[in-house]
Amino acid sequence: MTAPEHVAVLLKQGATWIQRASELECWSDEHEAEAHRRLQACPLPDLPEYVERLRQRMWCAMEQHGALPAFTRTINGKPVEPPAPPPRRARGLAKHLTRGNTVASGAAPLGLATGLSASSSPRTGRQGTLFPEGG
Repeated sequence: MTAPEHVAVLLKQGATWIQRASELECWSDEHEAEAHRRLQACPLPDLPEYVERLRQRMWCAMEQHGALPAFTRTINGKPVEPPAPPPRRARGLAKHLTRGNTVASGAAPLGLATGLSASSSPRTGRQGTLFPEGG
């Protein structure tokens, strides 16, 4: 069930949107009064959908008549462009995976730069095998 405060807001929105659409589309007084009567007679369960249809109709009328709002960023009344986004920075492992960190550019591969080979332990630096022989 819809709360009484919510119903009051929906009725006010619907009335405002009917009035705005009637101004844009030059409705007759009878047509506008009939739209208000239909809004007041709308059953409560159908009221949100009906008010949404009124909003859509108002918005379509605004589009047709070129009355859509335009938002411009201003400072002291002068239009300004939004600031450029900051440059993207590589984070985490991506810092090390740039084109400049390749063997072709003279940089050592990651494992050779630390003196470790693929089979050595990163913690101890000792050579080891995954499966010792005889065991």
